[in-house]
Amino acid sequence: MAVEAELLSLADVRAAASRIQPYVLRTPTLSGETVAGPGVWLKAENLQRTGSFKVRGAVNAVLQLSPDQRRRLPSRPVRARSASRSSTQWRTFAA
Repeated sequence: MAVEAELLSLADVRAAASRIQPYVLRTPTLSGETVAGPGVWLKAENLQRTGSFKVRGAVNAVLQLSPDQRRRLPSRPVRARSASRSSTQWRTFAA
């Protein structure tokens, strides 16, 4: 199944960053030179409460739901089964 995706503009990225700012931690960017060579930078998203960057997308998606869609969200966190511990954590956190 093909999925069509829209290109994101810089304004889209900035709007998402503004939306999620109260809910995610500002994580540092660290030099990756010792492990990957000069000019490589690493974003320490493992410092998020969920241990993963995935919380950014999940929170952004939830915040863009309509009021009706938000009302239909579970009133308590739902644990999603996943092979990845961090996947379960970000889904629970965003809900």
